[in-house]
Amino acid sequence: MNSKEIAKLAGVSRSTVSRVINNYSNVPEKTKEKVLEVIKKYDYVPDASARTLAGMVNKRIGLFVIALNSQLNGQQVLGSHFLSVLMSSVIDYCNKNDYTVVVSIISGAKDYDRAFQLFYDQTISGGVFVGARGDEENIRSLISKGYKVAIVDQNPYEDPKIYEKSVIVNADNYKGAYEATKYLIEMGHTRIAHVMGGKRQYSTTERLRGYNQAIKDAGLENDPGLLYQGNFTFNSGYEATRAITDLAPRPTAIFYANDSMAMGGIQFFTEHKVEIPDDFSIIGFDDIELSRFMKPTLTTVRQNLQIVAHSAIDGVIDMINGGEPNGKVNTIPVDLIIRESCKKI
Repeated sequence: MNSKEIAKLAGVSRSTVSRVINNYSNVPEKTKEKVLEVIKKYDYVPDASARTLAGMVNKRIGLFVIALNSQLNGQQVLGSHFLSVLMSSVIDYCNKNDYTVVVSIISGAKDYDRAFQLFYDQTISGGVFVGARGDEENIRSLISKGYKVAIVDQNPYEDPKIYEKSVIVNADNYKGAYEATKYLIEMGHTRIAHVMGGKRQYSTTERLRGYNQAIKDAGLENDPGLLYQGNFTFNSGYEATRAITDLAPRPTAIFYANDSMAMGGIQFFTEHKVEIPDDFSIIGFDDIELSRFMKPTLTTVRQNLQIVAHSAIDGVIDMINGGEPNGKVNTIPVDLIIRESCKKI
């Protein structure tokens, strides 16, 4: 399939196809939609610009942040310290490698269409997806067509034949959660609540698995009544903490699946004059910068987001330059950072 055939199928001239591909403004919207529909139907990958045809690499990479809860109107992204650090690390590392970054927030089907058009018209040579759930069929379809993709926080076993054609970068979520829960148990806590992250995210599943295994290995009861669904946001941590404090008997410790939710919990405790760590010991995950400035400072699990970003970008650039992903999964080590928010009982 070439642009001449696309033009014939769409009933337009070849120059019109070229103007659509290059996003010129002088193409009627109905004509543009008709051409793009044919391009999508036949999986047409347009010829790159003259620079690319001359052997030069298009040095642009897409960074796609998937907003899991569209009802938050983007606040999940804009208010996330984790995403802010990760995004800035991606942009900084790309700049150091002489690549520019096109950033897009995806919260629905139209956003996916706009994002994928950047691949189809070769505005970008590859992309990094952050925040994808395990059931993101759109991303799997993109990978299957041969586009260069890295995913941060993804289950490689969800669809191994597809994901082995991409680069996957995960923190060692299981180990981090296991060590955090084990530390609380070693401090004498036997009723430990867990506030989980977003549904169907791999990090949520792995952190829950680590928590459960530490409880089991200590000979304690895995009580589902101590599990609360959050979504990695400050507000979800606040509301989960409200529910936890109503339990009888109360837990003595809480493991939050990220620092933002832990800070939501701290806010609730502060408003209701609950003392940390005297009344509750708490642990977060991520070690965002604010964690060490809280009062008390937050015990948490550190994942190095710069290494996460570098690993994803290195993988994409390697594929752009002809390398094969070979199904490699990059697991980034984590460390338990002990501060003031836990107390031995």
